[in-house]
Amino acid sequence: MELNAVWIRQMMQQGRRVIDIGPDFYSRYLGYRQISRHPSKHAYALERALLRNYGNYERAFKRTGREGGVTGLGWLSPQGSRWIIEPFTFR
Repeated sequence: MELNAVWIRQMMQQGRRVIDIGPDFYSRYLGYRQISRHPSKHAYALERALLRNYGNYERAFKRTGREGGVTGLGWLSPQGSRWIIEPFTFR
């Protein structure tokens, strides 16, 4: 997690645009991952804390409770055999 913080700070110092695609909704849906709101316990919580009030931060995901996603975003299934497209995106 320390390297994540270093990288995010570098991007902020360079004035880079940061697009937040949200937490790992797919793993949460499958019950593999629990999200902590404590920056010291979870990388995504740390990233959110560092980017709070950053001018070039853009939130691209939508959520309701534990579900959410980004329209048009796809990823490989855990088995790597096929692309999963927007299974948790709100329409």
